[in-house]
Amino acid sequence: MFRYLFNNNNRSTIKFITITCNNNNIKFRNYCTTTNNNNNKVEDFYDAENPETQTFNWFKSKIDKKVTTYVKEESISSSNLKIQPNQDDGKTFEKKFEHYLNLVNDDFLKEELKNASQEIQNNTPIDRANLSFTTLVRVCGKLSNEESRIKEIIKRLLSLNGINLNKTNDGGVQLNIKFKLSQAHLIMRDYLLRSNSIMVEQVFKFVNSNIDRFDSDDDDTSETYYILMESLSSNGDIPKCLELIKEMKEIKQMRIDENRVNRLICSGYSNSNQPEKALEYYNTSSNNDDSENLVILNSILNCFSRQYKIDKMEMVYNDLMVSSKSKDIKLCDYNTIQYLVEGYLKVGNVNRAIEILIEKDNQLMMSGGQVGTPITTQTFHQIFIKLGKQNRLNEMMDLFECLMMKAGKPIVESLPIETDFDKLSEIGDGLVTTNFIPNINTINILIDSCCQCNNIDMAYHLFNTLIPKFNLQPSSETYSILEAISFKLSRSDLYKKYCVDYFHIIKKED
Repeated sequence: MFRYLFNNNNRSTIKFITITCNNNNIKFRNYCTTTNNNNNKVEDFYDAENPETQTFNWFKSKIDKKVTTYVKEESISSSNLKIQPNQDDGKTFEKKFEHYLNLVNDDFLKEELKNASQEIQNNTPIDRANLSFTTLVRVCGKLSNEESRIKEIIKRLLSLNGINLNKTNDGGVQLNIKFKLSQAHLIMRDYLLRSNSIMVEQVFKFVNSNIDRFDSDDDDTSETYYILMESLSSNGDIPKCLELIKEMKEIKQMRIDENRVNRLICSGYSNSNQPEKALEYYNTSSNNDDSENLVILNSILNCFSRQYKIDKMEMVYNDLMVSSKSKDIKLCDYNTIQYLVEGYLKVGNVNRAIEILIEKDNQLMMSGGQVGTPITTQTFHQIFIKLGKQNRLNEMMDLFECLMMKAGKPIVESLPIETDFDKLSEIGDGLVTTNFIPNINTINILIDSCCQCNNIDMAYHLFNTLIPKFNLQPSSETYSILEAISFKLSRSDLYKKYCVDYFHIIKKED
């Protein structure tokens, strides 16, 4: 391969010619640049034998060039030309419902979705041979611009009304179709559950820009604002929340739910790591809804816990207990206990975390099983891991057998197995059980806790006893934990005895 350098002074163009002899190919590369004209300049090259004398002017001269021309590639695709808006009609994209409806009906998009559906149904291996970049983007739902997001919203609205564009034979949908505002709220809550704040706001804008497309009343309209405020609050965006409240009051003349608004503002401060402001706002507001108050105080408690401010966390908790006794109401739930335990574990106070669980269990016994506060499995899991790291496995097993598995103990499953993922959005008092049976995730935590202190014998003992006892199926995580500790401690004999015949089969199925 030979390279030649030509300098055309008239055009300030540097031309490289690359000649590859074996293929008889000649390639030209042109770069339009400007250089500092200095005829008296002495070339400075890097001297590897005397690096200490280098000034690096040679390097600077190579990079001291400015690009003077740039040619932007322009697409001539007919499909791209179709989706360009008419700049003269004075209408914004958001208000052109017919335009987006036509885009959703685009034959190319329908074909891509059809191909993606076939690949999924046929369980085709995902590789570059059969999965195009466009299909991958659409399957993964990567909505990168406003146009794609609005098309996605329209598709979901049409689907809720029983309209499947892939099966439409008449070539389109009636342009005067109307939707229910409750359907838009359903879509917003779904995106809210997935923490997709961009899409929540996009649905809100779409509804307001096409309000004539929705059948609604005043209550439905205010709910649209509240759902967006939920999303903003979860991200700690207080200024936008306050702007929406002002718009609801002064512009839209809507009726405000003060308790709900106070909860959203306080939670927003907590989510933005401003628990002091949240507590101040809560103390100056007049909330009459005890359930809303509990959510507010739990968010403040959680924020102090995250920030290692244990004294303030305890202060909020004590105020909760005082209010509960004075009002004879329940201002404590499983979230309260979990945030307390997490705070104590962050500062290494495992004993106090365990005392909290014992105190709640004693309250349950004193009330005759009528007023017990449920405990989440995640709360137990976090304590198990800490006890494992401190080589306190006997205490860990006592906590598991005598407290977690205690008859009649109210438990909330924080980490359902794979087939129960649909219940994640429904975790609440309705999922509290007094007949708790641990799933494989709890057993994995116990085994992993044993591995934290290198007690491999205890880990395999739990593997061989608890899994058959509760009629469970080991997961790939179970085998991975045992595999790691076995090779770490050079006990491959145990791994081969209990795991090698099953691990790869389970891993493939998972």
